[in-house]
Amino acid sequence: MKKLVAVIALALAMSTLSFAQQKNQGRDFKRIQAEKAAYITEQLDLSVEEAQAFWPLYNKVQKEQREALKVVREHKRALREAIKAGKSDNEIKPLLDAWLNAEKSFKKPMYDYRADFVKVLGETKTAKLYLAEDGFVKRTIRQMAGHRQSGLKNQGQKPAN
Repeated sequence: MKKLVAVIALALAMSTLSFAQQKNQGRDFKRIQAEKAAYITEQLDLSVEEAQAFWPLYNKVQKEQREALKVVREHKRALREAIKAGKSDNEIKPLLDAWLNAEKSFKKPMYDYRADFVKVLGETKTAKLYLAEDGFVKRTIRQMAGHRQSGLKNQGQKPAN
């Protein structure tokens, strides 16, 4: 049963992401999204019925967050360029405000759809979802740091502290 749910989760995640990215970035993005779907499925222990209702909703939220992330990156780039150009505090302030507001917008879908997640999953599994999101990010960062350090060791370099 769990294997079926995992397969459904992976299929849904892959189908929604298959046309979004460029070649190399797209492969990495798809791989990470598939790993995330498997991780969330495992953490939530979804039934088949829950998975069928959950994944379309979750994918909708993720799509909104990806769109918001584009805006975050644009504002961040503008802020960095302004700082690099030596702009005044008066010129930096609206750029910083715009970036921070964009950051809020990035998290907003998870707040906006909480009631929908609760209808599908209940409070406990919704809480587990939010914790799983955070746990996946932390796990991925640890893995990336581990790969970086092992790569440095293979090259005979010491990691910078």
